[in-house]
Amino acid sequence: MSKIKKALDDDMLAQEKFDKMKEELLNNQKGEKMNFDYYVNYFSMLEDRLVDTGRYVAFENENLSTFSVEYASIINECCALINGFCYDLCKIRRPDRKEFDVNEYKKEFMKNKFEVKEYISFGKFVLQPWSRLLTNKIDARESTPSWWNKYNDVKHGGEVNFRFSTLQNAISCMAGMFWLLFIYDINQQGLTMCSWRGAFRDAGNCERKVSWEC
Repeated sequence: MSKIKKALDDDMLAQEKFDKMKEELLNNQKGEKMNFDYYVNYFSMLEDRLVDTGRYVAFENENLSTFSVEYASIINECCALINGFCYDLCKIRRPDRKEFDVNEYKKEFMKNKFEVKEYISFGKFVLQPWSRLLTNKIDARESTPSWWNKYNDVKHGGEVNFRFSTLQNAISCMAGMFWLLFIYDINQQGLTMCSWRGAFRDAGNCERKVSWEC
């Protein structure tokens, strides 16, 4: 029970970090570019933590359903980071707005021509973290990535849904954040080397078999 409580506490801490960051954006942001380095550095820290779990849990198909406090923490912090990044992206285009939701995030991706067909690799695994956006029902739950829905299930379901804090969902949400950074770096900053890349890599947009559906 103490481990579950810690995971829930981590969730609250991650949300507090996002709320603080959002408050700073409301006070300081006047249409400037987002602080890309902040997101890259935070992502890299989370990536190191995920890779480090490989010392105890082999990154194999048989272990994808393994769940733990550390995976819960990575998922919570990563999704809070995604929330912050997407909020920042929307706020740059709509400085008059103070609130955005996931449906507006998805619409913003489409406006910015973010390539949702992009494949992302992590070791032996290949996935399309945002492929569900291809559905016509942009506002439907079915068009939201399954890993985001699982994150919300854990966040709002507590102990009952702790089992969704899995290696697979941790990899999926991290791939989702990598995709945001990669596409933004290419489209908005005009960089082609993306020297900040680590264990996660872009794998192009040519059709290929994915390790699991996101």
